[in-house]
Amino acid sequence: MTAYQQRHLNLDSDALSKVRRVVNHAKKKANWFNPSVPGWINRIPGHDRKHQIKLNDFRCVFSYTVDRANHKVVRHLSVSVPSEHFPHPVAVKFIASLFGFSGSDGELTEDFPSDWHVHVKNDGPIDDHCIVVGQDTGIRI
Repeated sequence: MTAYQQRHLNLDSDALSKVRRVVNHAKKKANWFNPSVPGWINRIPGHDRKHQIKLNDFRCVFSYTVDRANHKVVRHLSVSVPSEHFPHPVAVKFIASLFGFSGSDGELTEDFPSDWHVHVKNDGPIDDHCIVVGQDTGIRI
């Protein structure tokens, strides 16, 4: 059983405006993250403030990421919190819906939609203790 710390997620018009700004930036083809391009390590979205937003204690990094192997573009979101704990899956699902992820429909369960690719990451230089979600955008390359 994973322990979660109770956290508040207050979404006022300013926060929603910031989310829209990050999404609009990430959607532009020139800003897609493509790990198959040389020098990709210098363009990791987690290092680019235009791909980041803090919603209270939740640190979110959002990108449109090129999946060259499958010839598609996916929405990619990592959500972390400032502790050794992980963000609650219900909070991650709700936050993901703000970034355009579909299929959750406000369900207050810890289960993720079947077309979401979910990874729990507990080691790394940037997003320790985060939940990473991806979903096909329908864009083919």
